[in-house]
Amino acid sequence: MGKSGVWIEEPRQNTDPQFDQGITKSKGSLSKNTVFCFKHIHRKYDAEKLCGRKVENKMIKSFIKKIQKISQLKIAQVMSDNKFACGYELMPIGALKRDIPSTVTEDIEEVNVFRFGGREGRIIGYYTGGNIFHILFIDPHLELYEHGK
Repeated sequence: MGKSGVWIEEPRQNTDPQFDQGITKSKGSLSKNTVFCFKHIHRKYDAEKLCGRKVENKMIKSFIKKIQKISQLKIAQVMSDNKFACGYELMPIGALKRDIPSTVTEDIEEVNVFRFGGREGRIIGYYTGGNIFHILFIDPHLELYEHGK
């Protein structure tokens, strides 16, 4: 049981290779919170895209609420949550319709995808250092990859 009286379960089986490679297995990393980094964001899928004319205020609010909620959770909680709440799904980089920014190293083969705005928007990026989530794309219009029907 955590300090706040909330029971923190061990994460369910996660096939995320970034975690398997020990990036988050460093001492205490599962008990850290996610920190969001916007340094490597794609220039065509940044805050301008989110705040463009085609996006309603509710999507902007939903994006902010989602990163705020994720940042308040321990990595173990994010890893064990489902993709419709505060969890993520993994996607091969090759499935993206846009090239990733050149600052992303070749060892990153998959990206993490968080949902926001119901089924409408996506936050796409990757974890490093155990708890740093580098946002590469903010996709409020579901343009960056094929979505199941």
